Amino acid sequence: MKKLLIGVAFLLTGYSASALSSTGESGKDFFVEMVNATCSKHENPELCRWQVENLSAISSINTLTYYDCKLHDKKEKECLESIEMFDYIQGQYDKNMRDMTSK
Repeated sequence: MKKLLIGVAFLLTGYSASALSSTGESGKDFFVEMVNATCSKHENPELCRWQVENLSAISSINTLTYYDCKLHDKKEKECLESIEMFDYIQGQYDKNMRDMTSK
């Protein structure tokens, strides 16, 4: 999801990875700036920021779980659910990027 959020933020604001590295901006500052830019024209920017930040947190936690499960070849229920969620989010990201580039 982090990849998705940053990708969407890049598309919405026109930022590139080189722009981030050349500014010397911290990852946190970049994230806050992208969330604010993404939500600035939303009818309820505060709610938008809350939703984006919470989805990002959930996705980050899931990504950590996913990689721990993959690294240690775990197969319990939490891992299977984490893998399913990660694969879904990654699939949606890939689909959205294909859709954007085909337009």
